[in-house]
Amino acid sequence: AANKIIGPMTAYKDTLDRLAKGDVSMEIPEVKTKDEFGQLAQSFKRMVDIRKSQAEIVQELAKGNLQVKIIPQSSEDVLSHALISLVSTLNHVSEELTYLGEEATAGRKVDVITETVGYSGSYQQFMISIKKGYENLSTIVSLAGRYIAQIGVGVVPDRIYETYPG
Repeated sequence: AANKIIGPMTAYKDTLDRLAKGDVSMEIPEVKTKDEFGQLAQSFKRMVDIRKSQAEIVQELAKGNLQVKIIPQSSEDVLSHALISLVSTLNHVSEELTYLGEEATAGRKVDVITETVGYSGSYQQFMISIKKGYENLSTIVSLAGRYIAQIGVGVVPDRIYETYPG
């Protein structure tokens, strides 16, 4: 009788060790018993399945798929809630950069490029850098456009004295 418990417990311990190392490739067999061991086995299987699902979500995010569906297991599911926040932030960054690209492609000047207040940490620094880069590029293009317009009507300056950042 002891082997009926010790054998599976050793297998579960080994599986937990693998899971702790980040290995989610294992398959947990269904346990048909309804006793405490069966309940423990079902909880263990659910934990492994959730960990696999979370790993798949992160792999999709790493590929750039921001349409992943994240379903928290509870209000205490810290990882899923953090992933939802991450996806939301990345979608917002993507939307702002898409808008910026569309406006630049259309030749429109964007006075307020990005709202950096809603970001924190590296995201905020990233958006500030994008904003500064776009403002510098916009200045260069505007300056070049003015001189090209002048040259186009026959007014050729001896030398361009204006400077620009960048």
